[in-house]
Amino acid sequence: MKSGLFELNGQAIDYYDYVRARLGGRRLRFDPLREIADMVVSNCADLG
Repeated sequence: MKSGLFELNGQAIDYYDYVRARLGGRRLRFDPLREIADMVVSNCADLG
């Protein structure tokens, strides 16, 4: 979009969440515990 605004189901969201929702079939699921766990595992692998 030209304005840089992204919407999903009538709700404004940021670009990252918009892309995730589009790739996930327009359904955005956010599990904070899983997100943090995946990020920690990724960071540990990078440091290793």
